[in-house]
Amino acid sequence: MIENDNSLENLYNQLFDLIFLVKYGYYDVTVKKDTEKISDEDFELNFTYAVSDNFFYKVFNMEHVAKFIKENPDILSFFNIDTISKNPITEPIYFNIPKKINSRRQYKMPNLYSYILTSYFISENKNEFISIFIKNKHSTSKYFNLFNFRFKITKQIQEGLLYGGNQILSTDLSNFFHTLYTHTIPWLIDGKENAKKETKEGFANNLDKVITLSQYGETHGIPTGNLTSRIIAELYMCHVDLKLEEKGFVYSRYVDDITYSFTHENQKNDFLKEYGLICRKLNLNLNENKTKVEMFPFKNNMDKTNIFKYLDNIPNKSSMNTWITELNSLIDICTSQEAIGNKGSIKSLFSVIPNQLIKREFNSTFINNIFTNRNNITGFNLINKIIDISMKDSILTNKFISFIENIHKIGVSNSDICIVIDEYFDNNKNTIETNFKHYIHMNYNQEIYQILLYLVEFNINYFFSNETILEYLNKDLDDYSLCLLLILYLKQNGDIKLLLHIVDDKFKINHLQYPINKPRMTETLWLFRYFFYSLIENEIIKKREVNKYCKYKEYESNKRGYKSELNWDFIKNNTDENNLDKFYDELLKNKVLLVHFGKDNSFVYLQ
Repeated sequence: MIENDNSLENLYNQLFDLIFLVKYGYYDVTVKKDTEKISDEDFELNFTYAVSDNFFYKVFNMEHVAKFIKENPDILSFFNIDTISKNPITEPIYFNIPKKINSRRQYKMPNLYSYILTSYFISENKNEFISIFIKNKHSTSKYFNLFNFRFKITKQIQEGLLYGGNQILSTDLSNFFHTLYTHTIPWLIDGKENAKKETKEGFANNLDKVITLSQYGETHGIPTGNLTSRIIAELYMCHVDLKLEEKGFVYSRYVDDITYSFTHENQKNDFLKEYGLICRKLNLNLNENKTKVEMFPFKNNMDKTNIFKYLDNIPNKSSMNTWITELNSLIDICTSQEAIGNKGSIKSLFSVIPNQLIKREFNSTFINNIFTNRNNITGFNLINKIIDISMKDSILTNKFISFIENIHKIGVSNSDICIVIDEYFDNNKNTIETNFKHYIHMNYNQEIYQILLYLVEFNINYFFSNETILEYLNKDLDDYSLCLLLILYLKQNGDIKLLLHIVDDKFKINHLQYPINKPRMTETLWLFRYFFYSLIENEIIKKREVNKYCKYKEYESNKRGYKSELNWDFIKNNTDENNLDKFYDELLKNKVLLVHFGKDNSFVYLQ
């Protein structure tokens, strides 16, 4: 079996490396080796927990941080790994994304300090994870969709676990990541009685503490949207598997999604009874709305053969108009397939189209014309149609940007791309602005972020006036949207004095929610703060401009400069106990970026 060779050991050696967890884990990006070739089908069917569709890697990534830690391991001394409780509690970034029409999924992106602490703790205790992962016979999520453990392999493993029965029970847990009670981690690992006797020491108790520290002391739920949380969730469910295994059940599990093969009704009832008892002891609830039974022959709601093969029979010599027509038809097929339950069909078009054209080896002029041509009568353009689809579902944001980057690689010029997308925003300005205000009113984080990201990525300057951007900066938005608004303002050469006034007030008002001596970087807006201080450290916002503003405001000063929220040297806590500020101070002094400035610090990311 695949688990008997060295590939699984290699997988975990890489997964539990601290640098790997920092570099790829914070935004939970899909990782593949340069030499690894993945088919369209494998890639597109792998659309579940392992794929991050939410944060654009060229703007938001942890590459600089990972590199800095690798080159400066002494910085880990700022983390109290031996006494977890001595580390500060921190606020995460709350960021919601659409789940279904009337529901949202809440992400909690941990403070970077807390995330590194969690990653450090996991890497130091990796054997606690690896030993149970390797022994587990039921999980297909224990491979984390990394490297050669992709859909085809895990699908085969799942099929083997479901042999025998002519019916399949599917069930999962209600809001698993958000309702998991962290104190049940030691109950599950050490036994409830033992855990209640010893609440301060040991691996399980420390794991509980690490989680609660990263979500401002909350004991319900774990931070979502990052790799360490998936690792912790997997450990948790592997221990649940042990309890079910004691009862002799064989089933397949992906995170909290369980499929159980059976023939007789009493088999199904026995499984649900035992699983339900375990869940109740752990304060977890089965999702009755998603508990269902399927009879043999089983449906395949993920078959995309008609999508992947659609363009195969189109002759290379076909005209540009023919290709435009056929690509348009393919887009319609993808949307209609999604509508009837073929999950991931729309996502597939973003890779199928460029990959099919790569195989044809068309010249760049022909490719460019296919995507930039606009019908003289209807005004139809392929890029406009595809961006409109992405705007209807913000989950597709990164898919669309990757699509644009891929068609550029095969011949479509960036300038032509920007012209087409600029026209789309100009032609739909009123609708987009109305939607944007609605998203702010409803606190729809990802939809706000999507519009701002497109404006930044495709250099659509002055869609929002500088006055409007300042108005939005005053709103209660997530850190990512605030960073993008600030980038837009700088790209549009907005008045720095007006900007400093808005940011200064925003920081002051935010800090008033906390005890006066609390380190600012433990609070909300920690990422936006760091980005702002990075702009000053890298002289994108000039220090003299900040000092001029502070002088205008008649702020007092001392040896650390003006007593202003805009001055990092003033607001950082210099006490011996505050390792968190020391950590961030080291990052700032070494110009480590958490939000990247683009090519030549110009905030240009489309290359």
